[in-house]
This record gives sequence, C-alpha cells and structure tokens, in this order.
Amino acid sequence: MGDELYLRKMEEADEPPPKAGPLSATQMARYVKRYQTRFALKTLVTRQRGTHARGVGAIGTVTVLDNPHLPEHDFFNAGHVYPVRLRHANLVRPDDAQLDVRAVSLKFDDSDFKSPFDLMMHTGEEAAFWNIFSFDKMITALAGGPKTFKAFCLEDPWNFHLAIAVFRRGLDSFTDQRYYSWMAFEYKAKDGVPRYAKFRLVPADDREETG
Repeated sequence: MGDELYLRKMEEADEPPPKAGPLSATQMARYVKRYQTRFALKTLVTRQRGTHARGVGAIGTVTVLDNPHLPEHDFFNAGHVYPVRLRHANLVRPDDAQLDVRAVSLKFDDSDFKSPFDLMMHTGEEAAFWNIFSFDKMITALAGGPKTFKAFCLEDPWNFHLAIAVFRRGLDSFTDQRYYSWMAFEYKAKDGVPRYAKFRLVPADDREETG
C-alpha cells in the first residue's frame, strides 16, 4: 500500500502544471489582494513586516574578488569595495529555535533607502513554493501546527522534498547556514552575452551547517 501510494504520488508530482483557465486571472488577483490586505493590516497593528518580521542585523563591507571565471561586469568589478547592511530573519516564526525557513537580506549600501542592489536569500537551494498558490498552502500549513504541516508534506512528494531542503529547527547560529537566491538574475557582463546568475552566501570558514 505504501509503495503504491508513493509511486502514484511521484507520477502526479512529475505531471506538468495545468494550463491557465478562464478564472485563473481572477484567482490570482484574489490571492494578491488577500496578501496585500494581510500584510498592510499586520504592518498597521504591529508595525512589522508581513514576513521576516523579526531579525538581527549587521553592517560591514563586501570586496569583489578577482575571479577569472566571471565575465567582466560594471557592478561586480574586481577590487571594488561596497558598504553593506545584512539582516538575518525567520520567515514567520518568532522563536529562532522553531521550525522555519531562514533568510538573509543584503543591501549593497549603508543607507536606509537607496541601494544599487538588494539581494534576498534563503536556506535551501530551491524554493519551498513555486507560485502564490503553493506559497499560500505552505504558509497555511505552517500556521496550522505540526499535524497540519505533516499532512502538507505528505500531500505531495515535492512538498516533502522541499520542506527538508529549506526548513531548519534548533540551528546553532544564522551564520553557519547556507543561503541561496531562489530567483535567477540577469547578468549583464561587458561582453554583451546574455547570461543569468544565482547567488549564495556561505560561511568563510566552511563550518558545518546546523538545524
């Protein structure tokens, strides 16, 4: 019974997503409006962000190293030093020991607003969701407690796989995690060749990841 269920779920997981239907735009607008309203109300009531509300920050500098494997780039120019602001946070949980996705934000400027480049990264090489519908299901399951989240993981093999990849619990430090940009950025090198790049943030001493 377990083997049959596993094989069936894996076949379902590998099926291509359904094509957009006549009501898809309306459904998308409804989800967007829901989260706009939810985040706005939370900000008004708590004066916090909609997600990643509690964090710890640091300031410092980033030096672009000379890497011959990277095409020349106006921003990532070897030897250039940028002031940075860094912020570690949990996705939704208030307690750093709880099960949650960990995140880091990098602002390539020591200022409150202006910045030539902002970068957000999370634990796990792949996102735990792939559209606003799957994001809503994950957030709802996480808020429902352990049993609800377990049911969410067992509902789809990808939910289970990505939850293992991105969620952490009881980590020793934010600084021993590996963070990845879930989105690819256009990399506009000086040679004009179209490229895309993803980023990651890893400990300089290569310490073991916990959690």
